[in-house]
Amino acid sequence: MYQLNEEELLVKSSTYAVQREKLFIPICVYKKIAGKTSKADYQAIPTGPDGIAPEEHCGFGDSEEQALKKCLELLKDVDDKIIRNWFFKRLNIDKSEKQVNPLSNADDSIQSMLSKLDKLRKTSEGDISLQNRVVKE
Repeated sequence: MYQLNEEELLVKSSTYAVQREKLFIPICVYKKIAGKTSKADYQAIPTGPDGIAPEEHCGFGDSEEQALKKCLELLKDVDDKIIRNWFFKRLNIDKSEKQVNPLSNADDSIQSMLSKLDKLRKTSEGDISLQNRVVKE
């Protein structure tokens, strides 16, 4: 049994990403390990450095695959500009293929950032506090 406060959840996270032509969409899937939730045991949440997608674009389910599939279905036809508004609250956003990596303050290619996101996921498996520190496109 895990020792948690009454309103706390212990979750395990997996990180996925959808790469569009000019937009990188990280999706964190959380599996409830302990605690009470009003939603399903699995939650797939598109997550950016400055925010997360509205609940109506998050997937919920009884398995990781089910939650992820639902999330992808809900994101499929959403315009990139709308997604950028969820994730990037700052006004100065460079919309080119290269972005400033918030973890290193250096310009990085999408491929390089995918690699860094994978390393971050491996070192932070289960750490929900890092959900808003993922790299942008």
